[in-house]
Amino acid sequence: MIENKLLTVDIETIFTAPGTPGDLNSQSAVTTMIFCNVADPDDSTLALSTGAAGGDTNIDVYLVKSGAAADPLVNAIIKSLRIPAGETVFFDTERVVLGAGDSIRARASENSKVVATVSVLPV
Repeated sequence: MIENKLLTVDIETIFTAPGTPGDLNSQSAVTTMIFCNVADPDDSTLALSTGAAGGDTNIDVYLVKSGAAADPLVNAIIKSLRIPAGETVFFDTERVVLGAGDSIRARASENSKVVATVSVLPV
């Protein structure tokens, strides 16, 4: 299963593991997370309007237990990762298993520049 989300400056859910929270028979393995900065690296007007070089932006990503809130002091797994315009970052080495209701949430430092893609397998 693949979930896609265009990130905004607000922390938003990219993926929520299906099932009833607390059900140990319902889990999801995150196999890959991909973050693509879709800004044009050759667009010099972006640097003038945003203050970021060529449309670069930062992302924050959180792994959030069911019923909890995203909190940079508790469940952040990526903090202020700079992604240059036109670049893509892959996280595909380690696996994370989410229980029913657990979620992946993220935000970008600027609206509509980063597409987040999460690939998940039920386990």
